[in-house]
Amino acid sequence: MPEVLVDGVVYVPRASIPQLADDRLIRCLESLIEIQYFNIEHKNRAIAWNALHALSPELAQLASDNPQAAYDRVNSLSADRRREPTSTDDINPPRFSREDMLSMVPVCISDMKHSTDSHRKEISNRNIQYALYHHVIRSLYDENTFLHHEKEPSGFRVGTFVKGYVRDIWDYLGQAYDLIHAEDFVSDHQDLIAEGLAS
Repeated sequence: MPEVLVDGVVYVPRASIPQLADDRLIRCLESLIEIQYFNIEHKNRAIAWNALHALSPELAQLASDNPQAAYDRVNSLSADRRREPTSTDDINPPRFSREDMLSMVPVCISDMKHSTDSHRKEISNRNIQYALYHHVIRSLYDENTFLHHEKEPSGFRVGTFVKGYVRDIWDYLGQAYDLIHAEDFVSDHQDLIAEGLAS
């Protein structure tokens, strides 16, 4: 094979690997590359290389020439895929607004009224702020915030999770905390307090 020298250094062309968009293909490639990279003999490297070659000939050749480069390449593809937004909800995360906060006040006052802790029943800014912030944390599971239902491929187990980028969830909670603690509920929102006490 001919060599190309650039300023006395042998030029090695970079393998051109097309962008992968299929999650199953990426998982398969990760497993196959691990066999190559960690030199796992008992998993029959030759057969694994054949499978890798059938899926991505360029990547298989790179794994033969430089297993470290192939391993890094597939892991970067996988990391990029995990960071990619999957819907417009990920691009525009929910924001906590003053209207959201005020809509929660009557519910929180009602909860405080029925609290088993006697010191939490007192209508004070501190107790309202405490109840509101706990209500905000519970609201992360609401449809319009970060609720996510997940079902295993077998279909037997279903889970409800908070799903979103960590920074978006912390931003949401931070906005809520700032708004809640900047408000004087006892002085400014007697109507909402009365509505909560009446329910």
